[in-house]
Amino acid sequence: MGVEDGTYQILRQRLADRAAELGRQAASLNSRRQEAFGSRPLELAGSARPRTGGEGTACGVVAVRPDVLLLGTSAPGLDAGLLSLHTPDGSALGPEKVPGLLDDERFHRDLAELLRYYRDARLTDLRRTASGRLLAVFRTGENEGDLRVLSWQLAADRVEYLGNHGERDLPQPPVSELPWTTTGREYHADGRILIEGGEGAVSVATTGGSLTVRAHPGDRPLFQEAVDEPLQSLADATVAYAATGPLLLLRIRPYNEPADRYLVVNTRTGSVRRQDSVGRGARLLPAEQGLIFPGGYELADGSHRAFRIGSGAAALGAGSAADGSAADELRFDALLPSPNGEDLLYVLRRPGRAQVLLLPWNTVRREAASALQGAAYALLPDGTLILLRPDHEPVRTHELQLWQTPFQSAEHAAAQPVGDGPLARIGNADLVGGIADCLDVVRSATAAAQENRTTASPELILDACAKAADRHYWLADTGLLEPLTELRDAAEQLAAEQARVRQLAARAAQALDEARAEAAALVRRSHGEPPADADAWTVLLAELRRAQGRTRTLRELPQLDLAALERVEAELAAELAAATERAFAFFAGPDAFAAPLAAARHAAEEAASIATAAEAARLADR
Repeated sequence: MGVEDGTYQILRQRLADRAAELGRQAASLNSRRQEAFGSRPLELAGSARPRTGGEGTACGVVAVRPDVLLLGTSAPGLDAGLLSLHTPDGSALGPEKVPGLLDDERFHRDLAELLRYYRDARLTDLRRTASGRLLAVFRTGENEGDLRVLSWQLAADRVEYLGNHGERDLPQPPVSELPWTTTGREYHADGRILIEGGEGAVSVATTGGSLTVRAHPGDRPLFQEAVDEPLQSLADATVAYAATGPLLLLRIRPYNEPADRYLVVNTRTGSVRRQDSVGRGARLLPAEQGLIFPGGYELADGSHRAFRIGSGAAALGAGSAADGSAADELRFDALLPSPNGEDLLYVLRRPGRAQVLLLPWNTVRREAASALQGAAYALLPDGTLILLRPDHEPVRTHELQLWQTPFQSAEHAAAQPVGDGPLARIGNADLVGGIADCLDVVRSATAAAQENRTTASPELILDACAKAADRHYWLADTGLLEPLTELRDAAEQLAAEQARVRQLAARAAQALDEARAEAAALVRRSHGEPPADADAWTVLLAELRRAQGRTRTLRELPQLDLAALERVEAELAAELAAATERAFAFFAGPDAFAAPLAAARHAAEEAASIATAAEAARLADR
């Protein structure tokens, strides 16, 4: 290991040490925060088994009041348990417990009419909207729009039945939060589609029988996949893109194919993965952490996961979701934040079926907890999550899981006692944001310390340090500013070392280019303009030897491409050997020294006729 490598290793170790110290301080502060404000981890707190009047498969549950649940099944009528009231512990309640809900005459009339005129009508979902409306969704046919929705207005002191045309109240969340840009011919360059975004650029093409993605500049291949139609031009494909942070999303439909392909490109790491479920919805994670979609998520730091969902269980695993999996049919339904600002709950539903996927996301650790899957869910004001487990066959007894979660209502959280310590004055949400930003710096610095000098990006660390220091005024009061400043200083030293190394590498590359050009010129002259006399041969051989000497001195330059230099040296050595053989062959010829001999004879004749010292001096000068 040379001096240059040793210096870089020292700076890299210093950066890793500063990152570890900042991580310890942030973890300590997070522990004190949890002690001051309390912590509600996601954990299973209990279960219940409500029993209905008849057999059916569970398809929905809603919290009508904090102590009253409305359970929906596929039973044929109210008496058989189509809709029934229960407590969270599973005990049955009569319709009179919530006047105006299941005992309303207009509701009974509309339900009877619905079941009479639509033979295949079945309850598929129960929903409670943000405006306080309760919706019972019935599917009346096989088409997507074959729905009939019974609706109620819920209030704290009363319930009012609204009618059987509540379809317009169904939530319609946007498919994606990202704006897509469609490419045109103005994006075409050198036979490819050039797309800039996501802190970088790539080029895309569907010609030659393959869909290819390459880095730009450099043309390094990143992704390749066969297309159905090999004979297509660049303009035949439809390409669109969207960007968030370092992630670049590509929507590509090659010629004569029925569906779009979605690729997620990380311009920092160079990774490309096909994620077709992006087309069914995508959501941005907080603070440009990455992107989440029905099939999984991709983070800015390069990590990724896929949701592997079967018919009865859900799990998280590394890799890509297989095409055609159950995850590909999920759609985003809601995003529920916790009052402390630390946790988010992404809710995904499978249209037309009683299936939900609940994905808790922690903004401090920047990771997802285990996904929860069920037929439906309800969230109580105190943060208790009621998860309705799916039934594999019609039954009378159904299963509820009661989960303790941090997703309390804002009113419930505001009613909790507040301390008066230094952390309480800062606030839980602000502390969560600051700790998360510091841990982001730690992750970036740790990754940079593990990379080599060409791929590490201390500039990203400096940018993250500046954002954390500017956003959170209280870092000095909590002991985070000093380790953050030390880490920033270490990153600046690493950046300066990288800049110095790049400058040395540029100088070495320039010197190597000059040596390569000189060697090529000498080789061309040796072959294209062979010397005509002994003096010219002597000059050529001397120039080749001087070029060899200059090339050997380049070995002392730091950051030099030694393999390329050795190729130049080998080329010069081979040409010198060949030129020497041709020179010896020329010198062995009868007329090799004819010109010098003739010049010598002429000089001797002139010397014989010299009469004065001035004439002798002129002859000597010649």
